[in-house]
Amino acid sequence: MSENQPEVVVWPIDKLQPYKNNARKISDLAVEKVARSIRNYGFRNPILANDQGIIIAGHTRLKAAQMIGLAEVPVIVCDLEEAAEMGLRLADNRTAQETEWDYDLLRAELVLLDGDFNFDLLDTGFDPSELASITEEMADVDFPELSSDEDAPEMQTLSFALHSTQVEAVKDALALFQGQEYAGNENKNGNALYFMAIAAVNNES
Repeated sequence: MSENQPEVVVWPIDKLQPYKNNARKISDLAVEKVARSIRNYGFRNPILANDQGIIIAGHTRLKAAQMIGLAEVPVIVCDLEEAAEMGLRLADNRTAQETEWDYDLLRAELVLLDGDFNFDLLDTGFDPSELASITEEMADVDFPELSSDEDAPEMQTLSFALHSTQVEAVKDALALFQGQEYAGNENKNGNALYFMAIAAVNNES
């Protein structure tokens, strides 16, 4: 197996040991979020350890695995000199701090997950307050040119921003109309919005 394609092995969780001088503080919230991610998506990111079981990268993943009661975890065993182990351990934490969010793309992904897939956004790792803040800080997206012409695409998408104080009212309104089906559209929120609009138009007429 080449260094570019490291072998993933499965170890008993008790074989792993935290590095005693790990300089990265791990909050309970971080462990809970990683545990939720492992429950939802599986253990997709192996722990890095040396052949003695000392963790190089993955202390939070170990704590999360212990929290949910896993007996075994995937591990990549790294054959490195001590100084390289220490350097990688620091670099793994530090380099992650160099990235930042593209909030336009982030909001678009969240809108798509929430609207088209009815996905629980807490499963993305964001807190409710963070999700509300992202919505508040983003400028409204211009509605696309929607068309009912014969050559229009069968499915079209609208996205819009809500203030955090508007979210619950909109969710409650959508809930009143969810469960009603419209031929050709399996999106529950889209159907609920359609029937809500029809009801509003009928009330005005």
